[in-house]
Amino acid sequence: MKLYKWICYLLAVFNVADAFLTFRLLERGGRELNPIMRLLYHFHPLAFLGVKLLFSMLVILLSFLPLRGKYSIFVYLAFGVYLLLMGWHIYILAFLS
Repeated sequence: MKLYKWICYLLAVFNVADAFLTFRLLERGGRELNPIMRLLYHFHPLAFLGVKLLFSMLVILLSFLPLRGKYSIFVYLAFGVYLLLMGWHIYILAFLS
């Protein structure tokens, strides 16, 4: 169970990092690929950041739930996706900036 909690905490940190890195890229002329988050950003950039930070808090709350089996697999899957996303951000910021 400890691993699951750490994965949730790292997922929340990755989500915060994604929020601020995406925000920085959008300010430089980048494009948000998620249509819902794109709409939020165009509505108001702080709404975009607020929703992303809210998701991070929800993931931390999720870490306290005793999820088992098929439900916890989604947390691990999301973690893998965010690892790839962080790699993408690093690539863009390091090589394309």
